[in-house]
Amino acid sequence: MKYWKLIFVSLSLPAALAAEGMGDVAGRIVMGQGHLDIGFDYTAESGWVIRHRHEDKGVRSPGEGLLFVHDGAFPEAGSRLTRPAGGEWDFLGVAAGEPFWFLPSSERARILWPGFAAEHTDAAALAPWEADDPRRTAQPVRWIAVDLVDLRFTGVGTGHISVWVTGAFGGAPLVFWSTAEPHPAGNRYLMAAGSHNHMSWGFSAPGVYEIDVRASTVLADGSASESAVQTLVFVVGTAPDPARYPEWAALRFAPEDRAAGRADADADPAGTGVPNLLAFAGGEEPGASPAAVMPALELSGGGIEVVFKRRADLGGTVLRAERSEDLAVWTEIARATGPDAWTVTEGEPVVTESASEGGVRRVAVSLPTENRAFFRLTAGPGDE
Repeated sequence: MKYWKLIFVSLSLPAALAAEGMGDVAGRIVMGQGHLDIGFDYTAESGWVIRHRHEDKGVRSPGEGLLFVHDGAFPEAGSRLTRPAGGEWDFLGVAAGEPFWFLPSSERARILWPGFAAEHTDAAALAPWEADDPRRTAQPVRWIAVDLVDLRFTGVGTGHISVWVTGAFGGAPLVFWSTAEPHPAGNRYLMAAGSHNHMSWGFSAPGVYEIDVRASTVLADGSASESAVQTLVFVVGTAPDPARYPEWAALRFAPEDRAAGRADADADPAGTGVPNLLAFAGGEEPGASPAAVMPALELSGGGIEVVFKRRADLGGTVLRAERSEDLAVWTEIARATGPDAWTVTEGEPVVTESASEGGVRRVAVSLPTENRAFFRLTAGPGDE
């Protein structure tokens, strides 16, 4: 009996970010241009309530939203700007003359306009307290503090986030958050209960920023209260459907799923038998069915073709077609590096690939049928 067995083995797939523009991604609501209030409210009845309130997308929980920072040049087309000279701007985490991504404290076309709000807080439930922070008045106020707890960055270069107040560059900035140069009083933003605050935001590189924040205050009985940690997810620059697995996963999985390992490359959170990385390599979404991703056998001109899909933008990735007679020793018969054409490396297989259609290419490997053999396709980084 002559037969082929199909096996797919996948490793990490690094590559560059994809083209610009961004719609909602795999159930995640993308909040781009427009007024966004990140609400940190406390009421005696409900305790802490943290919500995104976007002028177009409505009220959402932080886990539902992706906050998109457009890559176009500031101010006409987007958020990308050049850092000015002067040591007072070192907190941005980039050198003078280098680009960073900027969300100003005033509303601009095509730009997300995020701010903090505590307008729905029950002020009677809080007590005035002294901030002990030189950036705010020493007088007791019913403060709500928003602390930057942690930052996880997935992207190109080093990702730093900063929050400050001033005009665009009209005077010395008063920095509240900076992961490059934290203020001695900490990465803390203080706002009064009932207030609505907009500030400037800076991002040092394109990619996905997962920002853990926690709110705290003093209650009317004098006891301290703090919220659970919440994660804000900013997608900065041209990353709508990135060809690099970490960004792809960051966009498609909520922070709690990532923390639980459900976004890992070899994880199969939907239980379909298709690991996340295999779905990614095949141009599918997490939870794809095996029929949508796995290689298949087709008859062609009396021979056999192994047919599968690959993303058209897998830059920096090597795909290898391999054969074996005993599942122990494998021989590479063809390979493709990144988006390049396939090269035959052993024997006489014929590899054809269609033009990109919807960002995916159809690959067919024609195989001789004289001998029993096994087939597998492996994917891995192309930095050998």
